[in-house]
Amino acid sequence: MSLISTAVPAATADGNEFYFFLGLILCAAAFLLFMVEIFIPSGGLIAAVCGLVAIASIVVMLQYSVTAGILLIVFYCIAAPIVLVFGLKMWARSPFAHKLILKEKDEQLNMSPTDAAYTSESRRRDRVDELKGYIGREGVTISALRPVGFVRIDGQQIDAMAENGIIEANSPVKVVDAYDNQLKVRPTDGN
Repeated sequence: MSLISTAVPAATADGNEFYFFLGLILCAAAFLLFMVEIFIPSGGLIAAVCGLVAIASIVVMLQYSVTAGILLIVFYCIAAPIVLVFGLKMWARSPFAHKLILKEKDEQLNMSPTDAAYTSESRRRDRVDELKGYIGREGVTISALRPVGFVRIDGQQIDAMAENGIIEANSPVKVVDAYDNQLKVRPTDGN
């Protein structure tokens, strides 16, 4: 309490308290602009104005009292990160943020990391099972497989890898295996 009392000297006849109240008003304006910057995209323009207002509040407070100016700097150092975290948490829940950030279905947003990993792994296994259905089918290479490229089987373009060597484009191939997200093929003319 004694530090605050030394920061706020008794009002003098020259209007010294004007600097104190102007500094407080500029400080409040800086935090208001800080919050506005979080919610309104301005390309950093509002943030720049916020910084200038914060500097102005420090300068005005230093005109009032050096101790008050130093206390305001300490206040900014402590309060700015807290306000930033609070503002970003509020922003993340706002409708504006939901429009800006691409999200999946609401039920997937509430998944735990283990559930998300399980879902990802199950999707990968489903894709491998789907590709295993192509084993034994024949198709044609769309691009040269050196050793990786694309094949067309049943009208679908699928990633493929040559079993051995290089297979040129427009060559007939047969699927011999499937793993991960790719088919393994061999030329049909060299059975």
